[in-house]
Amino acid sequence: MTRPVHVTRSTARNGAVIGELRLARSERGNALDEAMLDAITDGCAELAGDSALRAVLLTAEGRHFCAGADLAWMRRAAELSDEENVSDAGRLDAALDALAGLPIPLVAKTRGCAHGGGVGLLCCADIVLAETGATFRFSEPLLGLVPAVISPYVVRAIGLRRRAVDSSRRRLSTRSKLSRTASSTKCSMRPRSRNERARFSTPSHPVVRSRCANARRCSSDCRRETISARTRSRIAG
Repeated sequence: MTRPVHVTRSTARNGAVIGELRLARSERGNALDEAMLDAITDGCAELAGDSALRAVLLTAEGRHFCAGADLAWMRRAAELSDEENVSDAGRLDAALDALAGLPIPLVAKTRGCAHGGGVGLLCCADIVLAETGATFRFSEPLLGLVPAVISPYVVRAIGLRRRAVDSSRRRLSTRSKLSRTASSTKCSMRPRSRNERARFSTPSHPVVRSRCANARRCSSDCRRETISARTRSRIAG
């Protein structure tokens, strides 16, 4: 019997050691069943214990990344008791948790279709590379099922994690716009000339300095020199 998941290691050009989990049920569209889920969990445990690895690749053989749950497995599950079904569902949860819990970056590469549990596998990755023409689908509702086991990972990947990325991009964009606005804003107040400063400044009545009207936006942080009305009257008198 062929192994449903191959665990290999390779060395990159820069000398970094990369681990690989390769789904190997191409004749079934790499559909998930008990053996494959257990093999994913065991493979993650093996790679997580290798301190020499810099990253892990999640790939698949054949035309499709993963067609979701194997229908033969689902038919077998229909004959199980409630306790056995809970234990069987725990296999998928354990595999997803093992992928998401890897202590090193997980990079997934997908092609063809990624349906149901296949999308869940991708959502566990830190980076997903998709070939042109790759498709993604939550096929469970078409069968009257709820994608409950993969939902936490999907929400994190396309919900909370995406929102955090978008929020960071908005903050960077706002800072860039403010910086451009500040650099393009010129001070509307003309600073006094040397003669004007000499005319209005006296040792006993120094000139009072304050920001110009555009000081909050003026990138040069300019100042204008003013004197109070009382000082003016004393000098004029």
